[in-house]
Amino acid sequence: MSQLIHYTSQDQTAHCLHAFACPVSEQTTKPVVLLFPAMGVEASYYFKLAEHFNELDIHFACTDLRGNDPMQSSASRSNNFGYHEMLEYDWPAAIKACKTHFPNSPLYLMGHSLGGQLTACYATHKPDVSGLIFVASGNIHYKLFHKKLRTLFGSLVLLSVSKIIGYLPGKKIGFGGDESKWVIRDWAYTIRTGLFRSTHNGKRKIYNGKMGQINTPIMAISFDGDKLAPHSSTQAILDLFHSSKKYHVKTCAQELNVTSLNHFNWTKNFQKLAKKIALWIEKNE
Repeated sequence: MSQLIHYTSQDQTAHCLHAFACPVSEQTTKPVVLLFPAMGVEASYYFKLAEHFNELDIHFACTDLRGNDPMQSSASRSNNFGYHEMLEYDWPAAIKACKTHFPNSPLYLMGHSLGGQLTACYATHKPDVSGLIFVASGNIHYKLFHKKLRTLFGSLVLLSVSKIIGYLPGKKIGFGGDESKWVIRDWAYTIRTGLFRSTHNGKRKIYNGKMGQINTPIMAISFDGDKLAPHSSTQAILDLFHSSKKYHVKTCAQELNVTSLNHFNWTKNFQKLAKKIALWIEKNE
């Protein structure tokens, strides 16, 4: 069972951290993995991961992305935010809350899809973490996808919808959750250009170049047939971290002996993936 920890970002946005401690003493130095979800996916979707991590003596924690937390208002025309608010306010607040709860544990940041992309951007802040873990995540530049023009056109349609309505009603149209206009703006920009950016008061910050300046160890996992984060996408984001020690696991349903493995259902077949991550963490310590 998780322990619910309330915390707030610098702009006083309320959040919840779900912490799952493995059955060891409070003074343990066992590592902790803090997960940031994919676009539109609730933190509860990842609770099952905690069981497998805890069995391997790894603490686990996760938190919702801004606009998904039940303590917050959903993205709407009046509740707008982008990568800037998430990277400058939410990521550091979640990390602080996790470190406070697990004060003696080496911290690993894990991101799924958008959560991994934003974690890669936040790594340029050079946080005190032991490693980064990307799962089904990567650079989403349209040229890295098999159906290039379809990917580009789809992002432009979603961007237009968000501008017209004032937010993206993802729950109604079947893409992500209800997403803010500025999140879709920043996300679509990466699809068009391959550049990760945030915008605040008219000023843009590009993260790609700064990713090469950090040396935090990285593990990435990608899946055969993942249309939303193909192997090429994952490799492309790893290539930006040319100073980091990187380990890229390319796997498939056959290797894990499961019927299917894709961008989302990997969480239901996580036991073997957890062992791979635990082994990498052990070698990294």
